[in-house]
Amino acid sequence: MNIIARFLLLIPAWFLLGCGVNSEELVQSITNDPAAFQAYWYNGQAELTRYKLRQSRYGAQHEGDAVHIFVTEPFLAGKQVKQDYQGEGESYPVLKLNKTKHFLTGIYPYTLMTSVFSEVKHDGRHTPKVSFSSQEWCGNMYAQLNLRGDDYQVVSHSYFQGEADQNFKVDNVWLEDEIWGRIRMAPNHLPVDDIKMIPSMEHALLRHVAVKPMDVQASLYEEKDRRFAKHKIYMYELEYKESKRKLVIYFEREAPYAILGWREIDGEGRETIAVRTNTIRSDYWNHNRPENRKMRNELGLNP
Repeated sequence: MNIIARFLLLIPAWFLLGCGVNSEELVQSITNDPAAFQAYWYNGQAELTRYKLRQSRYGAQHEGDAVHIFVTEPFLAGKQVKQDYQGEGESYPVLKLNKTKHFLTGIYPYTLMTSVFSEVKHDGRHTPKVSFSSQEWCGNMYAQLNLRGDDYQVVSHSYFQGEADQNFKVDNVWLEDEIWGRIRMAPNHLPVDDIKMIPSMEHALLRHVAVKPMDVQASLYEEKDRRFAKHKIYMYELEYKESKRKLVIYFEREAPYAILGWREIDGEGRETIAVRTNTIRSDYWNHNRPENRKMRNELGLNP
């Protein structure tokens, strides 16, 4: 385990309060390099990163894996799906994140996946689409948000009686799920200070929290600890004022702004921790034969 992983696992919860830096000035000081972005994200490959996961669930931490798959692709504006062929209307480029988690709770497994489609162009529009699914031995859950006009259209399905099948609208505000892509594309566009934000679909469905805008304090800090001598990093923190839940994302200060790990602390102090262990670049969709399973070793995953 590298020095960053050891530090993230040992860092006390009080440190998440930050370093007292003016977040707005820090965000404005970040500069983007369009040429570097083009070279990294438009070369026919995806970025695959594996994180060692300790997931909080049922009052305990459960060991597992999280994998982030980032890739650019054309996105149909009307249907809000990947464009596979011409003739279906206007499209624009997005940075897609497929975020997966696998962990065991006692005898039975959890498989979670979030897909986020974030427009590459930064014109003030929020992410047009997010979907989330959860599969475990008790049943399935699924939710999807689509930006339609001035609102998000939300459709969700759950095996829980109190949630079941829902279809409703919520205000067009920041999404927690879109922050990951914003970090990778343009951290100088990260929101700071007091904002309205819809919590992640994973948190909402697993914790049975309403999908609605909430008051959040967003902050960006510059980590100067000597243990990061080789890695100048930022910490981006979201604190939900009512629930006291926190999410802190650690990422590098230079493009392509790699995400090194994150910590999530619920209102009762229970922690989920993830630290980066392996990263590869690959056109993984072309490696779907049995002999390609050995590539999983490069990601630190069991073949």
